[in-house]
Amino acid sequence: MIKSNTNGGTNGYDFLFDRANGYAVRFCVGGACNSYTPVPTDSWHHIAVTFDGKEINVYVDGAKTGNLTQPGPAIDTSGSPLNIGNGIAQDRPFQGIYDEIRIFNRALKQDEIKYQMSRGTRDIVSVEPKYKLVSTWSAIKNEY
Repeated sequence: MIKSNTNGGTNGYDFLFDRANGYAVRFCVGGACNSYTPVPTDSWHHIAVTFDGKEINVYVDGAKTGNLTQPGPAIDTSGSPLNIGNGIAQDRPFQGIYDEIRIFNRALKQDEIKYQMSRGTRDIVSVEPKYKLVSTWSAIKNEY
């Protein structure tokens, strides 16, 4: 799902939805991976990953399902692009829908993740269905 590692080295990271292991999420950093967390494919799920510089935590629907301590050097983000929905070589496209993607500049705690999960994006995106989507987006576009 998210990848930053251009040459298969040990200083990037992968957060992926692995179809080879029965549709599961996992996180890898520095060449090490956490255990697979099975995710049913017949409904929406809230998936969150936090990294505080040392430990990676994976949450599915607000519950902590895995963690991993970074085994090696710091993650190098200086020259690697962040890919969402595909691998670096664009050869592993995610077959599904992403919704309400958010990236924070710090590691959230579990209670903060649950809060974000419950509130959605209603405070971030102010599109109300009753105002007709096309008209609302036109008004937003014209403002900016």
